[in-house]
Amino acid sequence: MMSVDKPTDEGGRFQQGFLTGEKLSGYIVINELTKEINEDTYKEYTEKLEKIANKHGVSGLYKVPYWPVGFVW
Repeated sequence: MMSVDKPTDEGGRFQQGFLTGEKLSGYIVINELTKEINEDTYKEYTEKLEKIANKHGVSGLYKVPYWPVGFVW
């Protein structure tokens, strides 16, 4: 597993956040409509996300919203 150093300045934080988003972007397709998301579907998708994050060494470097959102700065 890759080691991820914590960034020490604003530029490093931006770069790390951007790269984390890029690594995770597009890997999980949410098939349910937003109004159909409940605790079970939320748990299912967050478990998928955590599995991918662990694989890429970025676990804990992201936040999971309850409702689907785009990756925006």
